Amino acid sequence: MLDTIEDAPTAVRGDRDVMLAAIAKDGRAVQYASEVLRADKDVMLAAAAKDWRAVEYCTSPEVLDELAVELMPARVDELTSTEELMAAVKKIWVKIKAS
Repeated sequence: MLDTIEDAPTAVRGDRDVMLAAIAKDGRAVQYASEVLRADKDVMLAAAAKDWRAVEYCTSPEVLDELAVELMPARVDELTSTEELMAAVKKIWVKIKAS
């Protein structure tokens, strides 16, 4: 699935419905969405619901802030180690500071 989306034309990767369908199958598909869709809170929430690590592809600092607040507490139980938690928090923090 990811290969198909990765190789899709730009217009397809910018189509909200197509990308939401791809994200419903694999949250990591969001990495191939257009920059506009990666700044869309609903798209990012859908991706993070499938795979919390999808937040790393968010292009909007404001949406990233909201995702951090909304999703991190709910997803902590999915982490397998303290190191994984710290890595996830660090990625979000670095993106927030860079914006």
